[in-house]
Amino acid sequence: MSQYPNAAAGLQKVFASKMLMIIAEVLSAMPHFGFIGNIVVLAGFVLYLMGLKKAGEDAESYNKAVTLVIVNIVIAIVEAVVAFTPFVGNILVKLLYAVSSIINLMIINTVITTTGGLLNNVGAADIAANGLNLYKFYVVCTIINVICSVLGLILLLKNIVGILSFVASIVMIVTWIRYLIFLNKSASALGA
Repeated sequence: MSQYPNAAAGLQKVFASKMLMIIAEVLSAMPHFGFIGNIVVLAGFVLYLMGLKKAGEDAESYNKAVTLVIVNIVIAIVEAVVAFTPFVGNILVKLLYAVSSIINLMIINTVITTTGGLLNNVGAADIAANGLNLYKFYVVCTIINVICSVLGLILLLKNIVGILSFVASIVMIVTWIRYLIFLNKSASALGA
């Protein structure tokens, strides 16, 4: 019997929500499927919140992540509204993106450290260590993306920023895949 069945079940939902969000990104990039992609993103966010809330039944720290996800959703709504404001909107969108990226990093940190603590309790320290290593990649990618977002406002740097952003995006994709593997292994180790 598992020591942390709710955390395991919650992490499975978080895993599924991340898969839905990847599917949503692909759909959003396809002509005529953007609206469907938006619906899938919404479903992904709901499942993400449900997973974190379920995991919070075994470890209170997951509830901090729930609050941060809700804050990020509010920021995304404000960002969408502000985007239509001429000139100033572009600057505000970049700043809101930076704030959202930092909050997302806080969410990832909360999930990884909380899960790592539970994993250590069940003797799965190797998975916990992989999670901490993964978090370091997230930090580096987030810093690069935030810097690129802000520097992207300077016209003379757009090409350099574009190349740097592209490289950071490739590293972030690898990091997302590693995060999915971490979530899956963690849910299994915790008893799912």
